[in-house]
Amino acid sequence: SYYKKAAKEAAHHVCKMNSSFRAGWILMHLNKNTDAFEMFKNAIQIGHSEGEFNSIYTEALYWCAVTLEAESRYLDAINLYRAVKGISDQLNPESRYREIISLIAIGNYREAYSLCKTFGEPAPSEFSAERYSELIKLVEKEKDLLEYCFNDQTFYSN
Repeated sequence: SYYKKAAKEAAHHVCKMNSSFRAGWILMHLNKNTDAFEMFKNAIQIGHSEGEFNSIYTEALYWCAVTLEAESRYLDAINLYRAVKGISDQLNPESRYREIISLIAIGNYREAYSLCKTFGEPAPSEFSAERYSELIKLVEKEKDLLEYCFNDQTFYSN
């Protein structure tokens, strides 16, 4: 409640963004995705209106997409993941992985498979090598499952 209050009443726009983000983060972890989405969206709107495209802004975009995905709003989530990929090297690998999961959820297997293959590229310089290795393992599992489905004749007959 204090973060929500600060998001409305803080004197500086970055403080408002940060407060909105933190409120969204807490709400998301309480499984209140709709409320979390609204707080992340507020941080994004403040960033747009103030021309403040900082790390709070990109994190809010990413976590907004995660809340949309959690609510099965995959197309909306995909659009935000793509936006994040384009503006944040730090969040690009995470966004690519979540986009793969969302593409699979809507049945766009070919595009998901193509995106899986982008994990053969090196990690962005600012990204944790350890986390990138973890993501590669997760993506490889998805890629293997997709290849299995593509090669399974019963997959095409259904």
